[in-house]
This record gives sequence, C-alpha cells and structure tokens, in this order.
Amino acid sequence: MKQLDDYYGNIRKILRIILILNLFVAGVKILYGYQTNILSITTDGYDSLFDGIANIVGIFAITIASRSPNDKQQYGYSKVETFSAIIISTLLFITGYSVLSESIGRFYGVGMPSVTLESFLVLLATLAINIPVAVYEYRKGQELNSPVLISDSKHTLVDVFITIAVVIGLVFISMGYTIIDPILSILIAIIILNTGISILLENIKVLIDTNVLENNEIEKIVMNVEGVMGTANIRSRGTQSNVFVDLHVILDGNVSVDEAEKIKNKCKEELNKNFAEIKDILIEIDAI
Repeated sequence: MKQLDDYYGNIRKILRIILILNLFVAGVKILYGYQTNILSITTDGYDSLFDGIANIVGIFAITIASRSPNDKQQYGYSKVETFSAIIISTLLFITGYSVLSESIGRFYGVGMPSVTLESFLVLLATLAINIPVAVYEYRKGQELNSPVLISDSKHTLVDVFITIAVVIGLVFISMGYTIIDPILSILIAIIILNTGISILLENIKVLIDTNVLENNEIEKIVMNVEGVMGTANIRSRGTQSNVFVDLHVILDGNVSVDEAEKIKNKCKEELNKNFAEIKDILIEIDAI
C-alpha cells in the first residue's frame, strides 16, 4: 500500500508544480495577446490555460484514484486516472473548436496585430519554461507508468510546438502579411484537435479492457517454470501502473495438490519479478 501512496503522491507533487508554471505562462500570453491584438498569441495562451485546467483535473482524479480498494470497489480506483486523461482530451476538443471559430472570424477583420521585439521575447521566455516542463513531465510519466502524466505532457508538448509556430508567424506578420495570424491560428486548432484524438484513443483502450501486457511474454515466463506443460486463457487489464492478470496453467494430472500449489506460487513469483506493474494475479490449474 505504501508503494501506491508513493506513486500517487509523486504524481500529485509533479502536477502541482506544473500547474503553477502553466498558469503563469497562460497569463503572460493571454494578457500580451489581447494587448497587441495578436490572435495567435492569445489562442496559444488559452491552450496553456487549458493545460492548467487539465492539471487541476489530474490532481482531483489522482486524489480519488489513490483510495484503497473496498468491498464495493475491489479493484480499486485506478481507472479514475485514465478517465482524467480522457477529460484532458475533451478539454483539447473544446480548445480546438474555440480557436477554430475565432480564427475563421478573424478573416473578416478584427483589428491590426502589433508585433514588436517584446512579442518575440515574451514567447521565447514562455518556451524556456514549457520545453523543460514537457520533457520533465513525460520522463516522470514513463518512469511511474502514469497515463495522466504522459497525456498531460503531450498536451504541454503541443503547446511548445504551437508557440514555435507563433514565433515564426510573427516574423511574417511583422513583414505585413497579417493574414498569417488567422491561418496560423487555424493550424494551431488542428494540432490541438489531433492531440485530443490521440489521447482519447490511447486511454479508451484501458476502459474497454484491452490487454495491457503481451500474452506471449506472459506465456514465455510461465512456461519456464518447472512442471508447467502449457497455458490458456491469458488475460491482462488495467492501467500501465496497475495491471491485473489471470490465466490457466496446465499441469500433469498426476501432480499432487501441494505440488500444484507450489508451481502456481512460483508462476506468480516469476511474473511479479518480470512485471513490477502487476498488482494481482489469478491462476487456475488445469490438469491433463
């Protein structure tokens, strides 16, 4: 149980740090975007703001997911973390749609954007924050096998690419090609929507109990246990950090009950040794 507490505690700590940075970056971009009437900077700021909202969703979900299993929720609450990743994808859809709508409206003319050296400095400063944040969060997500951190890091990485695109766009806007501003914003919307689809499809696999581990890897490990003659009905489900496995192990019909129990325990031991993310293993013995 302490291991799970550490897992969720680490994720909460990471999300809190990133939340503060995202809100700061969002505030700078939105305020400056409105001040200069540069739509692409404003929309980039709203994307950063939704990064912060996604962090809040993640913190709330992790708090629930960290609850211990009980009589009604015997598998625990780990899927809440996956659900929060799906909420993040939904926020991306909302952001993408809002940006797309505003960008199309800008073609009809809503003022002239004002680009200065300060515009570039503001964006470069936010990049200096977002790039390390995206890399740090993704590495921690991989290290902890956390779907919410990995999904959120992808969202932050999208923000990095968007900001780079905006910087390039400012060069053209400063040269008088103001039409670049709404065009760039539409491209930003497409990137946001594409990321939302990617996160949604990845996490929906968990909700429909797609195999988390490769069946052939499980079979290979179990078959190396002395006395095992075969396997059947191998299944795994859950999240990347919280996996449940069940399978049938085929033994010789002459094996005693005590010996069968030892072989079963050895199979569990070997699986746990090779897959630290496994939380529970159910093995049924079939005799031939």
